[in-house]
Amino acid sequence: MAEFYQKVKQEIEKGISTVSIRSKEVMEDMKIKKQVETLEDQFETAKSGLGQMVYGMFGQNNFSQEQIVENCKVIGELEQQLQDKKQELNQLHREAGTALGKTYCSRCKTEIPEGHQYCGQCGEKAPEPNIS
Repeated sequence: MAEFYQKVKQEIEKGISTVSIRSKEVMEDMKIKKQVETLEDQFETAKSGLGQMVYGMFGQNNFSQEQIVENCKVIGELEQQLQDKKQELNQLHREAGTALGKTYCSRCKTEIPEGHQYCGQCGEKAPEPNIS
């Protein structure tokens, strides 16, 4: 009977741990997605502004390469920030999955289903499961 209660206790603790991990993941996910959305808006606004600026210069037949290059640098920086945030989001999901016992390919970062020995995406050998 004590063994039964021990198993129930372990399942409850596992459930609580899962809820805790997932709730932290959801909160951080929402925060990063909001940052991505803001960066995407800034990126689109900057691209549109560059186009309007170049068209205005064309209309006046007066191109300023310095202004164009400066605006392109800003757009490039925004694009890099966007890529970084998206990588951060992917890393967050992988870390949460790993904490819940999921396994990911070391090469392509795809989730490897339980019991599989190789990645279905790239063929890399699955890492040994962590037994705690």
